[in-house]
Amino acid sequence: PLDSIYGLDQGFGVYDDAYTVPLFGRFAGEDADSDAGQPVRSASSIGMGLKTDAEVSDAATRLIASFAENDAPFFVWLHYFGPHSIQYEDLDNSENVRLHVATYSQKARRTDDAIGRVLRFLDESGLTDETLVILHSDHGESLGEHGYVGHGRFLYEDNLRVPLIMRWPSLLPSGKRVDKLVGNIDIAPTVLEAAGVDLSQSPMDGRSLLGAIWGDAPVRDDLYIETYMPAHESFAEPANEEASVKVGVRRYGVLGDGWKYLVTEPHPLFDRPDHVNSDEIARRFYRLELYGLEADPGEERNLADDEPDIASLYAQRLAEVLATADEGVGPDAFRPSAEHLEKLRALGYVD
Repeated sequence: PLDSIYGLDQGFGVYDDAYTVPLFGRFAGEDADSDAGQPVRSASSIGMGLKTDAEVSDAATRLIASFAENDAPFFVWLHYFGPHSIQYEDLDNSENVRLHVATYSQKARRTDDAIGRVLRFLDESGLTDETLVILHSDHGESLGEHGYVGHGRFLYEDNLRVPLIMRWPSLLPSGKRVDKLVGNIDIAPTVLEAAGVDLSQSPMDGRSLLGAIWGDAPVRDDLYIETYMPAHESFAEPANEEASVKVGVRRYGVLGDGWKYLVTEPHPLFDRPDHVNSDEIARRFYRLELYGLEADPGEERNLADDEPDIASLYAQRLAEVLATADEGVGPDAFRPSAEHLEKLRALGYVD
């Protein structure tokens, strides 16, 4: 999923996607659709789609050492694959699931060891005090909660909650825990502010977290969440016992003040645009959910019917969040200069 064919290499001086471990063993060496329903146009991205965590750390330390030799500033993004599941072609799906659940903690510890190697390298190279390190994950993982193993289909806490740890000895307090509602969307503005960029001229949906870390600055009241993965055929909802009929759905909602409000509604399948279900079938998959996370952290009691006033309040908060989604195209939106446009054009972001 990180192959340069998806365009993720844009803007980087070095982008290492020379993978050594198969991602989908059963598809090895063949062109195919990915499990998320996205077309993959490169056989190599199927046959080899991962690196071992040790290899990622080896490449990282070599790269950082080259920057250090020239006393040059650097931005390095490291992606560790360890906790991800690999589909083994000689195992059936249920066996692959059981193996993933049984070995998940072991794989996470292996990733932790590999990250530790990079941190020790920074220490030994004298770079630690002036280097901002951010550890985060793109998603959580369900290991049987709500009858599901994996990620992307639902918006429960086991999929949403991820580590977000920062280390910058010269400027960040050690051991401080910030009890705020934050998300991965806040990482980019945090890094930019740390680098001295004036964010007032470049509006972003995320918020820099430095004020909350250094003091007690507010971050946000609400956090919008969504997933469109169930709008792909492989992850769509079965409409009958044989799963011969599937309904694509999208899930979205809002978090705030210890409550989570979720909407599930039918959505056309991205990879089967010609597939249309009847209105009667589609209506069966519209659902509202409301959870009080403090009293019910496992999200086992849907209170949407029992707490109509709270549900109505959060439906309004969700509507307000969605209403701001297109504000960036308004008359007061940031307009890049000719110089900015030329830089973006060189990076491939504009035509």
